Amino acid sequence: MGNILNFVFAEKNRSKILRERYINGHESEDFHGSALFNWIQHRLDSISITTDYQIKKDSTNIFLIETRHTLRNFLDFDLNDKLKNLIRTGQLKVLVGMVSEGTPNLDKFEDEIEDFCKINSISLDSFIFIDSNKQIEKCKKINWYYVPHCVYVCGISMKEMISGHGEKNDLNYVPTVLTDTEAKNNLDRKYYFISLNRSNWRKHRVLLGCYFIEKNDDRILWSYLSEPTHLTWFDELGENHKKLYSNNIENLKKVVPKMVILPEVKQLDTYSKDFLGSFASMDTHDKDTSLNCYFDIVTETQFEDLDNIFITEKIVKPIINLHPFIVISTGGFLKEFKLFGFKTYDGLFDESYDDIVDKWERFDFITNEIDRILSKPQEEIRDLYEKYLDVCIYNKNHLLKNYALGNEKQWDNVFMDIANG
Repeated sequence: MGNILNFVFAEKNRSKILRERYINGHESEDFHGSALFNWIQHRLDSISITTDYQIKKDSTNIFLIETRHTLRNFLDFDLNDKLKNLIRTGQLKVLVGMVSEGTPNLDKFEDEIEDFCKINSISLDSFIFIDSNKQIEKCKKINWYYVPHCVYVCGISMKEMISGHGEKNDLNYVPTVLTDTEAKNNLDRKYYFISLNRSNWRKHRVLLGCYFIEKNDDRILWSYLSEPTHLTWFDELGENHKKLYSNNIENLKKVVPKMVILPEVKQLDTYSKDFLGSFASMDTHDKDTSLNCYFDIVTETQFEDLDNIFITEKIVKPIINLHPFIVISTGGFLKEFKLFGFKTYDGLFDESYDDIVDKWERFDFITNEIDRILSKPQEEIRDLYEKYLDVCIYNKNHLLKNYALGNEKQWDNVFMDIANG
């Protein structure tokens, strides 16, 4: 790439930027150094950085801001006079990145950033936005890029685990992944479903936990590691969901922390309450557990925003573990997921739930599908798993071939395009 790209930082000390991550906006909890800053650190042989707002001639100068929650955090960033002048005079562009969550209502965000630019007398073209919500591709006013960062990160993590180079994870055990042969040779399994739920303040995970409690079916292996919180949305529920919630929420709270992966269960008394809601989860795999389950119930991060298609490590887990999956997420999630080249399991599950707009109607449809699968004898479940195992293997190989790039390489084309733009 040559020294075409130069990243401009407000911090005066280069060492503090690279070693202590004094990135732009680090004084506020709304901004941090994340995947894009990691890319910079890995590419210092081909890009440059400058301190104290210094511009480098004959380079594309970029002021990087990574938000922690949504792109809207940027609207609270302190654009001082020096930075405004550099933007207004066309000496640099501002790159705003968001990869750890998807920004909802991006159509409204376009209007918000347009108003922001008018108030500050700055051209909208001075900004570039990167978001993990695939719906950013529909934006028409802003300059944007979309990268499914979590899929790439999980791809390389899986590749390392398969190669035997995996290290101990946050839960203090080395993750293991089953092979195709092990999956084919272990068709008699105890559990119809596995569902892993770590942080449980989101509505769909709370209601699903209540469903599990009420169902009380020992063919569902499910974890629930943190106590449900932020339960202020009760009034928006319909009567049936209010009843499901009211009848089961106290018993749900009592099961916390509920672990199901054996290496984690063995260490349960060593984990703090806060830790169980925050540890990194992409490499928490145990092949013995996976080989004892047929299908996954995935509770993705997003559920109620129709315009927020945010693909995370949660949907990659069943791909790694060779499990067909049903996913509780945003409407249209499966349709978008298939555009990445993955296959889903229509025929095993009725995936018309993906077309349902109302979130609770979609939730009910999915739990009815779970009930339908649970009504089948174990021999039929075994045959269904064997029938769809080739799709599981295809998805795993597709992930490895196309998304296990490593070393933040998923950003190379994005920054090449920015440099050439």
